[in-house]
Amino acid sequence: MYYPRIKFLIDQKADAISALGFLARRKNDHDFLNSFFPDHIQFILQDFNKKEVGKIIRAYTKTIFRKRGTRIKERVNEIVKQWSKKGKTFFRLTGRIFKGFPWPKGKYVAYASVFYMFPRNVNRKYFFFPYEKKWGFDPIKTISHEMLHFIFFAYLKERYGLKKSSKIPGKPTNYLWQISEALNSVIQDWKPYHKEMVEINHPPYKGTEKLVRKMKKIWEKTEDVDEVLKAVLK
Repeated sequence: MYYPRIKFLIDQKADAISALGFLARRKNDHDFLNSFFPDHIQFILQDFNKKEVGKIIRAYTKTIFRKRGTRIKERVNEIVKQWSKKGKTFFRLTGRIFKGFPWPKGKYVAYASVFYMFPRNVNRKYFFFPYEKKWGFDPIKTISHEMLHFIFFAYLKERYGLKKSSKIPGKPTNYLWQISEALNSVIQDWKPYHKEMVEINHPPYKGTEKLVRKMKKIWEKTEDVDEVLKAVLK
């Protein structure tokens, strides 16, 4: 069976662009953004225009990558070695969760980040991860979390004909994203997965708590991803 090989990269420009994109998408949600930017740069969430914010983020990213360059390289090398072992367990578990569903082929890329946000692009198959095991984040848990999203949306498209951008009548526009995050929370708390893949866990995303409770109840009873999805998609 095909399993993706992740290419791990250190790319200062990509990290800055990611941070700016994340900021632009959430520009009106300062409480949310506060938890993703280091304390000493949160001042940009105040009254700065787009051009000023871009200049500050790019300068900050360049400075951190320069000052911590050696440490970042060391940590990424360590993470690559860790994933080469943990990845085997991850793919075994996801095969069980998604009933042997094949992973979508393509070039999977993981970028080390100096921020606290780890966005992904499902279509282009890249995501960001923390290079340090601190700030309340664990690199391996983050990598496996993001990879779960990739196979989830591939499974959703193949089995249910739904794309990431699909809308469900009567539900929020981001309902499928909510389901994806809720399912990740359920799986990360599932004993076989938690034991092997999750050293540091976090509460469910704000707004998904009710979904998590509902999905977790069904998963604990059936351990059948289709039973879980049917319950929240109907």
